[in-house]
Amino acid sequence: GDAAAGPILRAVLSESEDWSLRSRVVEALGKIRHREAIPDFLACLRDPADWVRFAAVEALSSLGAEEHAGDLIRLLKDPVPETRKAVCRVVSRLEGEKGDAPVEGLLGDPSPDVRAEALRAVRRRKIRGCEPKVRQLLADSSGEVRLEAAMALSVMGGYTSVDAILRAARGASDRLVEALISAIQGCHEGSFADLLARVPDPPSREQVVVLLEAAFGGTGEGRLAFASRYLDAPDPLHRRSATFALRGFDPGEVKGLLEGLVRDPDERVRVAAVTVAALGRERALFSLAEGLAVDPHEAVRFHVALALGISGDRRFWDTLLVLGKDRDPSVRAGAAMALSLENDPALIPAIRDFSLDEELCGRAREIFVKDSPDLLVTRVVEEALRQNMMETRLFLGGSRFALEKDLVRHAREALTAGERVRALEICKVVATGQSYTTVLAILKNDPSPEVRACALDLLLSIRQDSEVARVVGGALMDPSPDIRVKAARILGEMEFPEAMEALVHSLDTPDRELREAVTSSLSRHMGRNPKRAEKLMEEIPTTKTRKLGMVWLLGKTRRGGAMKLLLRYLEDEEGDVRAAAVGALAKYRRGIVARFLKASLSDPNGRVRAAVVNALSRIRTPEFEEVMEKVLADPDSFVRQRSAIALFRMGSKTVRQRIRSIGEEPKELRPVWAACGLVLGDLAPSDLLAYPDSAPFLRELFPLDEAETATRESPDPKRRMTAFRVLQVLSREAALRAAKVLVNDPDVEVRGEAMSVLRSPDPA
Repeated sequence: GDAAAGPILRAVLSESEDWSLRSRVVEALGKIRHREAIPDFLACLRDPADWVRFAAVEALSSLGAEEHAGDLIRLLKDPVPETRKAVCRVVSRLEGEKGDAPVEGLLGDPSPDVRAEALRAVRRRKIRGCEPKVRQLLADSSGEVRLEAAMALSVMGGYTSVDAILRAARGASDRLVEALISAIQGCHEGSFADLLARVPDPPSREQVVVLLEAAFGGTGEGRLAFASRYLDAPDPLHRRSATFALRGFDPGEVKGLLEGLVRDPDERVRVAAVTVAALGRERALFSLAEGLAVDPHEAVRFHVALALGISGDRRFWDTLLVLGKDRDPSVRAGAAMALSLENDPALIPAIRDFSLDEELCGRAREIFVKDSPDLLVTRVVEEALRQNMMETRLFLGGSRFALEKDLVRHAREALTAGERVRALEICKVVATGQSYTTVLAILKNDPSPEVRACALDLLLSIRQDSEVARVVGGALMDPSPDIRVKAARILGEMEFPEAMEALVHSLDTPDRELREAVTSSLSRHMGRNPKRAEKLMEEIPTTKTRKLGMVWLLGKTRRGGAMKLLLRYLEDEEGDVRAAAVGALAKYRRGIVARFLKASLSDPNGRVRAAVVNALSRIRTPEFEEVMEKVLADPDSFVRQRSAIALFRMGSKTVRQRIRSIGEEPKELRPVWAACGLVLGDLAPSDLLAYPDSAPFLRELFPLDEAETATRESPDPKRRMTAFRVLQVLSREAALRAAKVLVNDPDVEVRGEAMSVLRSPDPA
């Protein structure tokens, strides 16, 4: 497009004798609109090579052909049809009437392509003086010429052409019939009865279709009677056309007719019936259309979805949500578009699910375009463009780049975090990559953690490379703990050195949840990069948080040499580090680490001793039961409680003895023994009322979700009973839910307890 190339191209044009090169040079000069080359273009109009002449005509048209009209008109006698066609296209743009005569002359051109182009020019210029010639071309041997003649008459024809149009309908193709319908609408001025009288009896199959459409848009009596005559015709084309014709009448007049048409064996007729019902905009007609939501043909279900969307009635939402799960992507697309038109916040979760269906979105963008011939699609697209909502635009045809640009702009400028999140979530579906830098800015600058989290997801959907790994690594410093954890988990899946380095730098964190995510991700990287793992293990951390991070990491990787390092951390000066080392060593085989752990029972830090008790509770031997019995005398109450839990897990025989004499036990151990007694079946829920602090221990021994599952699924009646009693202590609501199921339990004791719970008054 550089105008400076003009002189160079003109020089090439003057020197070259290669017609192929010359035609491309002329085309290039026209594209850069190089006016100094007009003399060259005029000379090329007389070039012996047809492609050069054709290129010269096109080039002159780009510069304005008025002052060179005479030179161009002389080319109307060019032997090459393509050149005459190009000249016709240029001449048709001439201002005033000086272009009419040349165009009219081309209507008799021997080439059908040129005649068709001339008819397009007639339509564009609305040259009414050549109507007789255009009318004659309705009988042309070329199908394209007949089609263009009908389209020309639709804009410049008159009443005298009606008979010719009706004759042309006999044996016409579907495309020509559509054009002839438009021509009749443009030419016929009288009533429908007048038009019907001009058709020979009996009319042909195609003439009936034209007349039925005329009945829809016409005036006068007899229109509905004529359409009704063909509703039961043996030809499905006639039934379909007659059904469509009903949209021109009052809904009250056609409701009874539509009730029969929705059961027509031909799906095209049923589609037409749904369309007419939707355009009637009556509650009863929409309900009639809803009855076809289970139609076996996907085209019918698709139009039902659009019809219910046009209704704007929330009573059809359930049907649309069902259609949104249809096996056919077109039907799902119709339901998604219909629900998005409702503009109701309650539907946002459903629309978000639709937006994640790539097949649905792709099909929707193919269907919902402005120039669709489908009446309901056109109506829906108009409404969607009027509303201009983000969710609706996701399903509209058009440029994905433009949509992505608008969505990202909205994500930056919207006032509420919810709006910005919605924009980013929708953008993720259509992301092409052009929004990368803007999304990066949102990730760094948006004040809302929810928006930043969505921006992070969108960034990863656009690309995943070492640069993105560095960006995600930066998110490890985000103010939001949730985003920091999210970033750490993402980095564990990214196989780039930058990802591992970012995780290593974040080992030194006091945030337990982040440390858990970082060490889990790092352990995966160490498996992929053994050399970097060895180098990392050789590091000697100095800060407490860094030591904790290393201990957690060593406990997860369990690589060669890791156990030796963990044993070294058992001697660290920080009690929390020693406790973490105990927890990490507990993941190794008990027989190997037991003696090292046992030695830590004398650690001065209670947290370390408690960690050792937890680790040793998995070893069920008389030796360690005896050890736990001794720990019950530990000076730290928390350690004593952990040793009681350990004895229960070991299955110690002394546990039941202590439960029976619970009143004589130390005060801080009574809640533990009470929880153990309920799980063992030695105590009832009412017994635990005296020990309100037992709930946390009971939740540890028998988690709430596990208890709920056991009441429903366990084959053992004793376990069902135990689980039910746990629920009675931990959650009154969960216990009542379980009781309603257990009143039908096959075990009489379980049934009895369930009925007792249901009869008991609510403590509240």
